[in-house]
Amino acid sequence: MHDVMRERLWRKLQVLPDEQLYQVLDYIEFLESKYAPGRATEPSPLQKFAEKFEDRMRDLSVAPRYIRGAVGMFGTASTVMKGVVDASKQVVDVGISALDAGVEMVSGASKPVEGDSTQVRKLAAPANGEKPASPVEPEKHPDQNNGAS
Repeated sequence: MHDVMRERLWRKLQVLPDEQLYQVLDYIEFLESKYAPGRATEPSPLQKFAEKFEDRMRDLSVAPRYIRGAVGMFGTASTVMKGVVDASKQVVDVGISALDAGVEMVSGASKPVEGDSTQVRKLAAPANGEKPASPVEPEKHPDQNNGAS
């Protein structure tokens, strides 16, 4: 459905009284069952419960104004639950981002700098029991003459 049609339908529905809105809903459900190539998207569990509750109240011939009040609570609950779910997703996203940044920091610390001729040495003790290698190259003493005599 395009946006112009959606807006047009919404404008028309907003001015109708509750009793006629239920007639429109019944007609839409009839048309859906007869002509729709597929099914409408499945509602959330809370929405599905609210719809069944609303249908049951209609079956019991409860006045639309009372149905509106009772079912309005489900709309408020749905809005609150959506807010909680959205906030939870944001917390998880921030946690994952922080974890990713921590992993990058840890893995980036052990990488050699490009252009550096020194090799990264392991600081852990070797399996043969020798002393671990020093991370710094030993400096040559000035008295040593690089093999020239």
